[in-house]
Amino acid sequence: MSVSVPIARASSYDGEIVDPMSRRAPWPGAYRDITAPTAKGPRTIRLNFRETPGPDDLGRAFFVHGLGGSSTNFTEVATAMSGFMRGTSIDLPGYGVSDPAPGGDYSIDTQAAYVIASIEATGDGPVHLVGNSMGGLISVYVAARRPDLVRTLTLVSPAMPTYRYESGADPRMLLLAIPGLGSILQRQLALGDPHDRAWMSTQLCFEDPDRAPGFRVDQIASEVALRQRYPWSMHAFTESLRAIAATVVRRAGRTPWRLAAQITAPTLVVWGDRDKLVPARLAERCARTVQDGRLLMLSGVGHTAQLEMPEEAARAMLEMMIAR
Repeated sequence: MSVSVPIARASSYDGEIVDPMSRRAPWPGAYRDITAPTAKGPRTIRLNFRETPGPDDLGRAFFVHGLGGSSTNFTEVATAMSGFMRGTSIDLPGYGVSDPAPGGDYSIDTQAAYVIASIEATGDGPVHLVGNSMGGLISVYVAARRPDLVRTLTLVSPAMPTYRYESGADPRMLLLAIPGLGSILQRQLALGDPHDRAWMSTQLCFEDPDRAPGFRVDQIASEVALRQRYPWSMHAFTESLRAIAATVVRRAGRTPWRLAAQITAPTLVVWGDRDKLVPARLAERCARTVQDGRLLMLSGVGHTAQLEMPEEAARAMLEMMIAR
């Protein structure tokens, strides 16, 4: 039976928000020691938290970045929302300036455990959880397992598994996951020019790379150069990619789609119709699978709506968050 999905509009909230381009530098970060349960017992890791100041009335937004990203991926949208709430954006294990995952464990289960422990460490009760790409997949796990920690959920092109090959998918992502062949590409990427890699990332994630502000591309290049100094960076990327791929073959009761069906928090699904990494055809299914979902499809947008159209994304998020 077909179930209609409520359609969200980018202009749903028409109040004044902070200009997302008024903040060019990333919000300040600080380290916290976070302990989480893993398959090998409790492990402690030092994660980087970036804090956006704001009023307390609506609580806190908590942002989780995607594969190859970092906490800075939410600078614009957190800025736009800062007139309404505080924000926290973390570097996941092995990303940004956070420490590598203990034992090289980058499974989605373990990353979700660190996000859960990180939310608990803020001490603010349930948060407005926002995840992009891999961060969206992780957020599905968090919201399903710990509904007490999630006030609302926003999924921006979440990396939900698809069970058929997508002709528009970038073949480099598939090759990186192949043992042996993947290591060759890893070495090429690890030694590549930071600006070339930043531009390649922008081409993959943005429908129109020219929409990316010059300062944003420069920031990505600076982060690439920094990560090239960390011997674990490419390993974290590749193992995370394999962890995403592993969700396709999970046991029936533990698939991301089954977990999504358990989510009770009000959920906004944001997707660009020109997404090159996760097929936009999954958008309606995702919004329909959660128990209280609505869908915002953005025309002419790629994989990172929070970067490509931060004002529109922020308005749609705020409409849901203010209502709850």
